[in-house]
Amino acid sequence: MLSFKGSCSVCKQTLTVFAPGFVCYDCEKFFHGNCLTPPLTIEEMNAVVVKTRQWLCAPCKAIRGKEFVEVLRPDKEAREIKKKIEAINEIRDLLTRIEEVLDDTTNQCEKLTEQAKTLQRKNLDLRMRMLTYTKGQRMTVFRINPDDKIARERWLFTHKKLNKAVDPNEKSDLITAHENILKEIKKETFKNKLKTSEKLMLYLQESLSSVSKGGFIQLVLIILITLYTLLGAFVFMLVEGIYEKQLLHEIFDRRMAIIEKMAQNHKNGGGAAASSQTELESYYDFLWEYYNINNKLLQPGDVPNWNYLGSVFFCGITYTTIGFGYFVPVTVIGKIITVLYILFGIPLFLILMATLGTAMYNMLRLQWKWFKTVLNCKCCGKKDKKSIDSVEEDVHDVPILLVILVEMVYLIIGGIIFTFIEAWTFTESLYFVFISMTVGFGDYIPSKIGYMMALFAYIVLGLALTSMFKIVSSFEKATHKLGTSIERYLHDQYMKEAMGDDTK
Repeated sequence: MLSFKGSCSVCKQTLTVFAPGFVCYDCEKFFHGNCLTPPLTIEEMNAVVVKTRQWLCAPCKAIRGKEFVEVLRPDKEAREIKKKIEAINEIRDLLTRIEEVLDDTTNQCEKLTEQAKTLQRKNLDLRMRMLTYTKGQRMTVFRINPDDKIARERWLFTHKKLNKAVDPNEKSDLITAHENILKEIKKETFKNKLKTSEKLMLYLQESLSSVSKGGFIQLVLIILITLYTLLGAFVFMLVEGIYEKQLLHEIFDRRMAIIEKMAQNHKNGGGAAASSQTELESYYDFLWEYYNINNKLLQPGDVPNWNYLGSVFFCGITYTTIGFGYFVPVTVIGKIITVLYILFGIPLFLILMATLGTAMYNMLRLQWKWFKTVLNCKCCGKKDKKSIDSVEEDVHDVPILLVILVEMVYLIIGGIIFTFIEAWTFTESLYFVFISMTVGFGDYIPSKIGYMMALFAYIVLGLALTSMFKIVSSFEKATHKLGTSIERYLHDQYMKEAMGDDTK
C-alpha cells in the first residue's frame, strides 16, 4: 500500500523514502502524496496506512462505485504498522541529518581549498620577494668585496664579456680557477639536475665532437655502412632474385602454353571461342595470384626488381627506415633476413647520422663564428682583439633558425633537381623530397634505377642535416637546463658567502 520504490503515474518521478507514495490495490499504479487530489502530506499518508488495508486511486474508486467497502485494520495490526512507520520516520530523519552533515563537509572542503590556493599565491609572492632580496644581497657582496679572488672568478664565469677588463697577469690564473669551478659545477649538476636523456645527449655530443674532429670515425662508418649495404644487396639478390626469376619463368611458360592452346583451338574450329575464353580467364586468375605475391613483378617488359642495383636500393631504404614499399621480400627466408638486417643496420646508420650531423654542425658553427667575427670587425671599423675576445664565447652557438634555413634550402634544391629529371611539377618534386626524407609513402618513385641511387645519396645527406637539426635543438635544451642549474648553484654559493661575511 505505502511504497518507497516505483515511478509516479502522474509526475513520472521516482518514489523515495523522502517522497513516498501509494500503490493502488486494483490497477497497481504508483502515486505520490503530492500528486493526489487533494494532496496528502507524509503524516496524512501514514494515518491512512495505519487505518486501512487497501487504497484505491480515484479512477478505480469510480469504477467500483458503491461496491467498494473500506477494510479497516484491527487494533493490534494497526499498532504494529504504526511502529514500523515510526521506524521509517526515524530512518528518514537520520538520512536527512546525514545529508546535512555531507553538505556542511562539502562547504568546509571548498573553503579549505580556497584557503590553500590563497596560501599558495602568498607563498609564490613571498618566494619572488626573497629572490629579489637575495639578488640585491648578491650584488652587495660584489660591491663590498671587489678584490676578492673567488668573487672575481665567479663573476668572470657568469660575465665572460668582462675578460677585457682583467689584468693580463692574473688572467691565466683566473681561467684555470674558472675551469676548475666549471668542472665541479658540471659534475654536480650532471649528476643530480639532468634527466637521463639529457645526460646522454651531452655525453654523446662531447664524445662525438672529440672523436669526429679528424674525420676518421666518419670515414670508418661510411666504409662499414657501404660494405653492409653491398653485402646485404648480394644476399637479397640471391634469395629474392632467384625466387623472382622462378615466378617470371612460370609466367612465361604459362603465357606460351596458353598461346599454343589458343592457336590449336583456332585450327580445330568449332567451340574455339568458348575454349579460348576459358583459357584466358584461367590465365588472368593465374596472373592475379602472382600479382598478389609481388605487385611490382608484372612491369612492362617484365623487368626484374631484385637485380643488384635494386637490392642495393632496397637495403638503403630499409636501414634508413624510409621504406617506400616499392618492392618487398616475399619469401620466408627473405623476411627473416630483412628483420636481422634491420636489427643491425638501423643502429649502425643512426651512429653514422649522429657523427655526420655533429661534423656538419661543427662546420656550420665555424662558418657562423667567422661570419660573426667579420661582421663585428666591419661594424667597429677596425679589428679590436679585446672585443673579439669578449664575443668569443658567444659566436660558437649556431642559431636554430639558421639550421632550419639550411634544411629548407636543401629541400628546395632537391625539388628543383627532380623537377628537371622527372616529369613532375615543382610542388610534386618538393612533396616527394620531403616525404622521402621523413615517412616515405612510396606514391612517387624515380622512373630509372640510376635516379633511385641518386635519390638514396640525397636522402642520406638530408637525413644528416635533419640529424644536425635534432642535435642542435636537443643540445640547446640540455645546455639551457645545465646553465640554469649552474646559475642556481652559484646563487647558493653567493648566499653562503654572504651569510659567512655577515657572521664575521
